[in-house]
Formats: sequence, structure tokens, C-alpha cells
Amino acid sequence: MILLLYLLIPFCVMGILGAALSKKYEVEHGYFLIDGNKTLTEAQKKIETDKLDKEGEKLDHKIIFLAIAGFTSFVVATSLLMKRKAITKS
Repeated sequence: MILLLYLLIPFCVMGILGAALSKKYEVEHGYFLIDGNKTLTEAQKKIETDKLDKEGEKLDHKIIFLAIAGFTSFVVATSLLMKRKAITKS
């Protein structure tokens, strides 16, 4: 159990990095492409910007969830490791 909790941490870190890269290249690059496209009207730019805002929020929530999961996994595994003698005696 403790080993699995410790093994969860690198997966959370990899997920955070993957979400951060997705945000960088999908969302921030998307804003750059919208600003550079001269054929879009203001209404179309607003629609596309709103879509990118929602996608960015989803990725932010994913990053926060994975960070909390990784931190919680570390804390629980460490506390179980520190109290293993008390747990096994009872």
C-alpha cells in the first residue's frame, strides 16, 4: 500500500507536466494564432477566445487536482510509514 502511494507521486508529476505543456502549446499558442489571423471578425475572435479560456480553465483544474493528489499521496504514505509499528501491533 505504501509503495503504491509513493509510486503514484511520479505519475502525478508527469500528469502535471503534460497538462502544463498542453496549456502552453494548445491554449497560449491558440491566442497567438487568433491574434495573428486578420480574416476573423471580432465576434469570431471572441468565440475562439472564449473556447480557449474554457480549455485553459479545464487544464488549470487538472493541474490543481494532480498536485493535490500527489501531495496527499506523499503525506499519507509518509504517515503510514512513520506509524507502521503502531499499526502492526494492533
